[in-house]
Amino acid sequence: HSPSIMTMDSTLIAQVAVDRAISLEVEKLASAGPDDPTAAATALASLVVLLGQLDPDAAVPAQLTSTLPLLQLNLTPGVDQHVQRNSVALLTGLMSVDQATWQACITDSTLVPSLVALLSGAAAQDDSVLCINVCAALTSVAQGGPEGVARVIEAEGLLAACAALPAFESDVARSDPLQEAVADLLCQVATEESGRPLMIQQGCVTALASLLASTASPETRVRVLMCLGMLLPSSPAAQLSVASNSAAIKALQVTIMGGDDSDAQQV
Repeated sequence: HSPSIMTMDSTLIAQVAVDRAISLEVEKLASAGPDDPTAAATALASLVVLLGQLDPDAAVPAQLTSTLPLLQLNLTPGVDQHVQRNSVALLTGLMSVDQATWQACITDSTLVPSLVALLSGAAAQDDSVLCINVCAALTSVAQGGPEGVARVIEAEGLLAACAALPAFESDVARSDPLQEAVADLLCQVATEESGRPLMIQQGCVTALASLLASTASPETRVRVLMCLGMLLPSSPAAQLSVASNSAAIKALQVTIMGGDDSDAQQV
């Protein structure tokens, strides 16, 4: 065989193997049920990995998208912590690669509010990993366009994300990745101009200014500055809000005048 044919054949074989592995893990997930959360969490984790191994140009296997009702059920209170973490991670991945799944999540009026409630509960239960995973899921919802952004804002997802930050601020190892996840979410929502007035109304500028003042993460700082750059031009009141936060202004001055963070300096 020519090298190109061999490459094609090996790719096809690999995808068949991934499809079979997905079918096996979906069966394990179904058989685990609520009585075996360890097996369910393990199967969900495997499905997250396998989703990333699919050919990006191929359709997502139906047996994988068929898990959506179960994933939604796992968002409800009382479900095992690890099952919830992995369910949200798989839901995020599916929304990112499968338009039909994203549309189903947007059409279902209960899914985004369930995610927001889960985020608030996770912060109250000191579960930063679940908070991060839910923020990523809400970011995937918002990535679909104005309809997704509206769902996140209406469900007060931004308020819940910002409210989760103080619970972990004393633990840098947990607060840094959560801050980045929240900044990602805010930045994604702000890319839709239609959502910016409501973001300002819900206090996102105040939260962003506080985040600018407190974060030690260059990645988070860049996202915060980008988001403020989208929100501030249309609102003198928002500009005054940031200007009145002396710690945020000091952080901005330090970013501009010193350090090696050229990305943040440019923004």
